[in-house]
Amino acid sequence: MSTKRPTPLVRHLPWISALVAAGVTYAVTVLAASRFELTPLDDAFISARYALNWASGYGLCFNPPERVEGYTNFLLVALEAAAIRAGLDPLEFAVAVGRASLACLAGLVALFSAKRVFRRRHLLATAAGVLLASNPVLVCWANSALESCLYALLLLQSAMLLLNARTWGRVACSAMLLVLASMTRPEAVALAPVMILLARRRCRPTRAAIVYTAILGVGFLTYWALRGLYFSDPFPNTFYAKLDYGNMSLLKRGLHYLADAACAAPLLTILVLIALPIMRGAPRWVRGFLLIAAVQALVIVYEGGDHFAMFRFMVPVLPFVSLVALYPCSYALKRFRASHVLAGAATLVALGAIASSSLIVWKQTVRQEEQKVTHLKQFTSECRHARDWASIGRRLRQDAAKGESVCTVAIGALGYYSGMTVIDPHGIIDRRIAKKRTRLGTGYPGHEKYDVDYVLSRRPGYILLVHVLTPRPVAERALNLMVWGQFNRDLLDHPSLREEYRYEVIEIGGRYLNLFVRRDLPPISTGDNQESSTDDP
Repeated sequence: MSTKRPTPLVRHLPWISALVAAGVTYAVTVLAASRFELTPLDDAFISARYALNWASGYGLCFNPPERVEGYTNFLLVALEAAAIRAGLDPLEFAVAVGRASLACLAGLVALFSAKRVFRRRHLLATAAGVLLASNPVLVCWANSALESCLYALLLLQSAMLLLNARTWGRVACSAMLLVLASMTRPEAVALAPVMILLARRRCRPTRAAIVYTAILGVGFLTYWALRGLYFSDPFPNTFYAKLDYGNMSLLKRGLHYLADAACAAPLLTILVLIALPIMRGAPRWVRGFLLIAAVQALVIVYEGGDHFAMFRFMVPVLPFVSLVALYPCSYALKRFRASHVLAGAATLVALGAIASSSLIVWKQTVRQEEQKVTHLKQFTSECRHARDWASIGRRLRQDAAKGESVCTVAIGALGYYSGMTVIDPHGIIDRRIAKKRTRLGTGYPGHEKYDVDYVLSRRPGYILLVHVLTPRPVAERALNLMVWGQFNRDLLDHPSLREEYRYEVIEIGGRYLNLFVRRDLPPISTGDNQESSTDDP
């Protein structure tokens, strides 16, 4: 009895679904960036300055020649350095990487859904890829010029290869992708035991699992040893600045962060809860993805969450959670295969739940100082601040005294465009402050460690207490109403500030920069200065 072989078009339909999902997602990402003014965030400029100094021959440093590891995304820094050497703008390149990563993520989900979830229902698979990747959390971070979407893509591809490992080549590729993921975000190391366990259960013979472990161990340990020798620290400086091991306050803040993320996507959370009772007979990929998502969630709790809007730490979790949430669709299609109406209804409900969960995130509120604003408004505000700090950096590059330093809590765009030595009061690029003993978990995440006396002892030439441009000049007596953060408040009250510094206001493009200048330095020009890109790095 002969069986009809599928035509070439039918065989390629899953790949067509993947390409369509990737193309639509990329278009949505670009349109969202234009509509909501989603531009690189300040942290992206930190990575770009490291890449610029590396490409310029100064080595991996923020303030040459200080070797302080103030980033946690080495792979993106390396790619940006290569882009600079090729004559490309590192920020534009990083945005392109983020958008391409999200598009590839959508294609990967569509391809996987066509083969594993919806079983040749290619239109549904395409819709799943687009709806998952069009989540505003992913779209915002794809345009941020940070590594979040690249990390999520590497992690998901590594897991998919491992859970479908039929050849030694797939096992080796999965391990190498996880090594690249650990070079993109160090948190990937926490997933190594889980992935090794999955390799041990999935791979036959056992030698394949041993090879997986060997590749993972050699690759990661080599990278970790080389960076440790270069920076003379076992961990990145950001670990010391932001983490407080075993601190219950930090764990409690991490739990709140996770709970807020779940509340921002309630229907998606409900779908995952529905998948749990039917997990007993589920395929291996469902249990594997759920285990990976759970470990990532525990890492988020341990780290105490993040201060950015739009749930940055949830980016690598969302693809795994969303695919698990699609399992009830697969279950319904199999259970109600005799009734196409019931199966289709169940699938549409699940896809609609994912889509509506994405829309709810736009309106979810986040507390910022004394007010509540939506996540979208706060995220776009952070993008706008980064653009302002870029303007300040350009102005300081042109008019500040040569060879002087600047102290500011916004070290990224200002430092990148000014080219000045930056004194970071919160220790991201400063070992002494980062390793100061401070109990974390009650203040603003990532900005809890500081040392006013130490900062003043370094005698910065310029101090930005009001680190944003204001629509009108701020009187010195009114500064206490404008400064942000506990460090700035303590510095404003410090007696040495007014003894050694004078207060100046300068105009930048119709708005005003309010700063303190060391008394032995000349005043910054007060004339309105048309910004030029000719002095940009």
